[in-house]
Amino acid sequence: MQDLNNFLISFGLKGKNTEIVEQAFIHISYKNSNKEKNDYEKLEFFGDSIISQNVSEFLYKKFPDKNVGELSKMRSLITQGKTEMLVAKKIGLDKFIKFNGTIVDSILEDVYEAFVGAIYLVYGRHKCTKFVNETLIDFFLKNRSNINEDYKTQLQELTYRLFKTHPTYTTIKQSNHEFVVKLFINNELYAEVNDKKIKNAEQSAAKIAFLKLQKNHKN
Repeated sequence: MQDLNNFLISFGLKGKNTEIVEQAFIHISYKNSNKEKNDYEKLEFFGDSIISQNVSEFLYKKFPDKNVGELSKMRSLITQGKTEMLVAKKIGLDKFIKFNGTIVDSILEDVYEAFVGAIYLVYGRHKCTKFVNETLIDFFLKNRSNINEDYKTQLQELTYRLFKTHPTYTTIKQSNHEFVVKLFINNELYAEVNDKKIKNAEQSAAKIAFLKLQKNHKN
Protein backbone atom coordinates (compact mmCIF):
# COMPACT_ATOMS: atom_id res chain seq x y z
CA MET A 1 0.00 0.00 0.00
CA GLN A 2 2.20 2.76 -1.32
CA ASP A 3 -0.29 5.50 -0.45
CA LEU A 4 -0.39 4.31 3.15
CA ASN A 5 3.42 4.29 3.26
CA ASN A 6 3.49 7.91 2.10
CA PHE A 7 0.83 8.78 4.64
CA LEU A 8 2.88 7.22 7.44
CA ILE A 9 6.02 9.03 6.30
CA SER A 10 4.14 12.34 6.46
CA PHE A 11 3.81 11.76 10.22
CA GLY A 12 7.41 10.62 10.66
CA LEU A 13 6.45 6.93 10.69
CA LYS A 14 8.55 4.81 8.34
CA GLY A 15 10.85 1.84 8.03
CA LYS A 16 8.49 -0.66 9.65
CA ASN A 17 6.32 -3.59 8.56
CA THR A 18 2.87 -2.07 7.97
CA GLU A 19 0.83 -5.29 8.39
CA ILE A 20 -0.49 -4.29 11.83
CA VAL A 21 -1.12 -0.74 10.61
CA GLU A 22 -3.12 -2.06 7.65
CA GLN A 23 -5.21 -4.12 10.07
CA ALA A 24 -6.35 -0.87 11.71
CA PHE A 25 -8.44 -0.13 8.61
CA ILE A 26 -10.17 -3.52 8.16
CA HIS A 27 -13.79 -3.52 9.29
CA ILE A 28 -15.28 -6.87 10.37
CA SER A 29 -17.68 -6.86 7.40
CA TYR A 30 -14.73 -6.67 4.99
CA LYS A 31 -12.76 -9.30 6.91
CA ASN A 32 -15.62 -11.80 6.80
CA SER A 33 -16.28 -11.37 3.08
CA ASN A 34 -12.62 -11.28 1.99
CA LYS A 35 -11.22 -13.93 4.36
CA GLU A 36 -8.87 -11.53 6.09
CA LYS A 37 -7.21 -12.83 9.25
CA ASN A 38 -8.03 -9.88 11.48
CA ASP A 39 -10.13 -6.73 11.74
CA TYR A 40 -9.55 -3.53 13.70
CA GLU A 41 -11.66 -4.36 16.78
CA LYS A 42 -8.82 -5.27 19.16
CA LEU A 43 -6.64 -2.40 17.97
CA GLU A 44 -9.58 -0.05 18.51
CA PHE A 45 -10.00 -1.33 22.08
CA PHE A 46 -6.29 -0.83 22.75
CA GLY A 47 -6.08 2.56 21.04
CA ASP A 48 -9.02 3.92 23.01
CA SER A 49 -7.16 3.38 26.29
CA ILE A 50 -3.91 4.81 24.87
CA ILE A 51 -5.68 7.98 23.75
CA SER A 52 -7.26 8.50 27.16
CA GLN A 53 -3.90 8.05 28.86
CA ASN A 54 -2.10 10.41 26.48
CA VAL A 55 -4.74 13.11 26.76
CA SER A 56 -4.80 12.84 30.55
CA GLU A 57 -1.02 13.20 30.73
CA PHE A 58 -1.02 16.15 28.34
CA LEU A 59 -3.73 18.01 30.27
CA TYR A 60 -2.08 17.33 33.62
CA LYS A 61 1.19 18.86 32.41
CA LYS A 62 -0.29 21.63 30.24
CA PHE A 63 -2.79 23.01 32.75
CA PRO A 64 -1.34 22.64 36.28
CA ASP A 65 -3.68 25.28 37.70
CA LYS A 66 -6.93 23.62 36.61
CA ASN A 67 -8.86 21.42 39.04
CA VAL A 68 -9.93 17.83 38.44
CA GLY A 69 -13.40 18.83 37.24
CA GLU A 70 -12.00 21.20 34.62
CA LEU A 71 -9.45 18.63 33.41
CA SER A 72 -12.13 15.93 33.20
CA LYS A 73 -14.34 18.24 31.16
CA MET A 74 -11.54 18.95 28.68
CA ARG A 75 -10.58 15.29 28.42
CA SER A 76 -14.18 14.34 27.72
CA LEU A 77 -14.41 16.92 24.92
CA ILE A 78 -11.11 15.81 23.35
CA THR A 79 -11.81 12.08 23.46
CA GLN A 80 -15.48 12.15 22.47
CA GLY A 81 -16.33 10.28 19.30
CA LYS A 82 -17.25 13.42 17.36
CA THR A 83 -13.79 14.96 17.86
CA GLU A 84 -12.02 11.74 16.83
CA MET A 85 -14.26 11.46 13.78
CA LEU A 86 -13.49 15.04 12.69
CA VAL A 87 -9.76 14.42 13.09
CA ALA A 88 -9.96 11.16 11.12
CA LYS A 89 -11.62 13.04 8.25
CA LYS A 90 -9.19 15.94 8.47
CA ILE A 91 -6.06 13.82 8.17
CA GLY A 92 -7.56 11.47 5.55
CA LEU A 93 -7.88 8.14 7.33
CA ASP A 94 -11.14 7.48 5.47
CA LYS A 95 -9.36 6.74 2.18
CA PHE A 96 -7.69 3.64 3.64
CA ILE A 97 -10.74 2.02 5.26
CA LYS A 98 -11.82 -1.40 3.99
CA PHE A 99 -15.54 -1.66 4.61
CA ASN A 100 -18.48 -3.23 2.82
CA GLY A 101 -20.97 -0.40 2.72
CA THR A 102 -21.17 3.32 3.36
CA ILE A 103 -18.62 4.65 5.86
CA VAL A 104 -20.43 6.33 8.76
CA ASP A 105 -19.04 8.64 11.43
CA SER A 106 -18.76 5.92 14.08
CA ILE A 107 -16.44 3.90 11.83
CA LEU A 108 -14.15 6.90 11.40
CA GLU A 109 -14.00 7.21 15.19
CA ASP A 110 -13.20 3.49 15.50
CA VAL A 111 -10.49 3.62 12.85
CA TYR A 112 -8.77 6.61 14.46
CA GLU A 113 -8.56 4.67 17.74
CA ALA A 114 -7.38 1.51 15.97
CA PHE A 115 -4.75 3.48 14.07
CA VAL A 116 -3.43 4.96 17.31
CA GLY A 117 -3.24 1.46 18.78
CA ALA A 118 -1.31 0.24 15.75
CA ILE A 119 1.14 3.16 15.93
CA TYR A 120 1.85 2.36 19.57
CA LEU A 121 2.51 -1.33 18.83
CA VAL A 122 4.61 -0.77 15.70
CA TYR A 123 6.42 2.50 16.40
CA GLY A 124 6.38 2.77 20.19
CA ARG A 125 4.99 5.08 22.85
CA HIS A 126 6.97 8.20 21.92
CA LYS A 127 5.84 8.21 18.27
CA CYS A 128 2.28 7.42 19.33
CA THR A 129 2.17 10.28 21.83
CA LYS A 130 3.55 12.65 19.18
CA PHE A 131 0.85 11.57 16.72
CA VAL A 132 -2.00 12.03 19.22
CA ASN A 133 -0.63 15.44 20.23
CA GLU A 134 -0.24 16.62 16.63
CA THR A 135 -3.66 15.40 15.47
CA LEU A 136 -6.32 15.01 18.16
CA ILE A 137 -5.06 17.40 20.84
CA ASP A 138 -3.85 20.06 18.38
CA PHE A 139 -7.21 19.94 16.59
CA PHE A 140 -9.06 20.43 19.87
CA LEU A 141 -6.89 23.35 20.98
CA LYS A 142 -7.35 25.12 17.64
CA ASN A 143 -11.10 24.45 17.38
CA ARG A 144 -12.12 24.43 21.02
CA SER A 145 -14.69 27.20 20.66
CA ASN A 146 -16.45 25.26 17.87
CA ILE A 147 -16.60 21.91 19.67
CA ASN A 148 -19.91 21.51 21.46
CA GLU A 149 -19.96 20.35 25.04
CA ASP A 150 -20.74 16.66 25.38
CA TYR A 151 -23.69 15.35 27.36
CA LYS A 152 -21.52 14.18 30.25
CA THR A 153 -20.32 17.74 30.80
CA GLN A 154 -23.78 19.23 30.39
CA LEU A 155 -25.28 16.69 32.78
CA GLN A 156 -22.58 17.34 35.37
CA GLU A 157 -23.26 21.06 35.28
CA LEU A 158 -27.04 20.58 35.37
CA THR A 159 -27.03 18.15 38.31
CA TYR A 160 -24.77 20.45 40.28
CA ARG A 161 -27.05 23.40 39.60
CA LEU A 162 -30.18 21.44 40.57
CA PHE A 163 -28.95 19.20 43.37
CA LYS A 164 -25.42 20.38 44.29
CA THR A 165 -24.14 16.92 43.39
CA HIS A 166 -22.70 15.05 40.39
CA PRO A 167 -23.87 11.92 38.56
CA THR A 168 -22.10 8.63 39.19
CA TYR A 169 -21.44 5.90 36.63
CA THR A 170 -21.22 2.20 37.44
CA THR A 171 -19.68 -0.06 34.79
CA ILE A 172 -20.15 -3.82 34.41
CA LYS A 173 -18.16 -5.74 31.80
CA GLN A 174 -20.11 -8.15 29.62
CA SER A 175 -18.73 -11.39 28.21
CA ASN A 176 -19.44 -10.41 24.58
CA HIS A 177 -17.03 -7.44 24.52
CA GLU A 178 -19.70 -5.03 25.72
CA PHE A 179 -20.11 -2.90 28.82
CA VAL A 180 -23.19 -2.02 30.80
CA VAL A 181 -23.12 1.48 32.27
CA LYS A 182 -25.63 2.53 34.92
CA LEU A 183 -26.01 6.22 35.71
CA PHE A 184 -27.19 7.32 39.14
CA ILE A 185 -28.13 10.76 40.48
CA ASN A 186 -28.67 10.97 44.24
CA ASN A 187 -28.60 7.15 44.29
CA GLU A 188 -31.52 7.00 41.82
CA LEU A 189 -31.02 5.08 38.57
CA TYR A 190 -31.58 7.42 35.61
CA ALA A 191 -30.19 5.38 32.71
CA GLU A 192 -28.71 2.01 31.78
CA VAL A 193 -26.87 1.56 28.47
CA ASN A 194 -24.96 -1.23 26.70
CA ASP A 195 -22.05 -0.44 24.37
CA LYS A 196 -18.71 -1.89 23.32
CA LYS A 197 -17.02 1.30 24.56
CA ILE A 198 -17.38 2.62 28.09
CA LYS A 199 -17.11 6.24 26.98
CA ASN A 200 -19.89 5.85 24.41
CA ALA A 201 -22.12 4.09 26.94
CA GLU A 202 -21.51 6.90 29.43
CA GLN A 203 -22.30 9.54 26.81
CA SER A 204 -25.54 7.78 25.85
CA ALA A 205 -26.54 7.37 29.49
CA ALA A 206 -25.73 11.03 30.16
CA LYS A 207 -27.88 12.10 27.21
CA ILE A 208 -30.84 10.10 28.51
CA ALA A 209 -30.47 11.54 32.01
CA PHE A 210 -29.85 15.09 30.78
CA LEU A 211 -32.97 15.15 28.60
CA LYS A 212 -35.01 13.59 31.40
CA LEU A 213 -33.86 16.22 33.89
CA GLN A 214 -34.44 19.02 31.39
CA LYS A 215 -37.99 17.84 30.83
CA ASN A 216 -38.72 17.54 34.55
CA HIS A 217 -37.13 20.88 35.48
CA LYS A 218 -37.80 23.07 32.45
CA ASN A 219 -39.12 25.83 34.65
